[in-house]
Amino acid sequence: MKKILTALYFAILLGELLGIYFESVTRWITKPLLMSVLLIFYVTTSKVKNPLVMLALITALLGDLFLLINIGNLFVLGLFCFMIMHLMYLYLFWKDRGDIVITDWISAGSVLGAAILAIVFFIPHTGSLMNHVVMYIVIIATMTIAAIFRKKALNGYFMVVFGALLFMVSDTLLAVDKFVTPLLLINVLVMLTYGLAQYCIIEGYSRGELSDINSPQIS
Repeated sequence: MKKILTALYFAILLGELLGIYFESVTRWITKPLLMSVLLIFYVTTSKVKNPLVMLALITALLGDLFLLINIGNLFVLGLFCFMIMHLMYLYLFWKDRGDIVITDWISAGSVLGAAILAIVFFIPHTGSLMNHVVMYIVIIATMTIAAIFRKKALNGYFMVVFGALLFMVSDTLLAVDKFVTPLLLINVLVMLTYGLAQYCIIEGYSRGELSDINSPQIS
């Protein structure tokens, strides 16, 4: 079942990417399906079935829909949904924190530096949304740092970190397109990095849940 759902997820992601490129109405099917299938993937493959993970994916699904419709204030509403999702991921990752070593602090400093540069770069372009954007950057950077601080012994640790970093890339590209200047194929790249980020986080976190069950000595 896991292999089937994984293949289905990436087939839908490919369909979504093609829909973006060709500006097809099929996106009204593929985009909502993406997080829906990932939710089913988590529920059927996870041994723990953490309700907060499921709620995070449902929130992401709502955010996807708001950004897809993108009428009036729905962009802000979509932004709010993803902020809530990142806060849920942050909480989950922080609960799994382990011993923080010097390399973790160096990595965290790099993420913090990137976040500060992003804030300085985007502030002149965001207008009335400045506070929302700054808050979003702070939250996603903190979520990524929390992913770095997780126990290294957990299965899927690096998948989760990679997914968090991909989220930073995806949201940076989205912000450039929204507030600075449209770039060639930017929407395709945003969705590609977003789809990979979500999969890496959910698959990696699910593996970590399993290692916690099988290795109670990890503390």
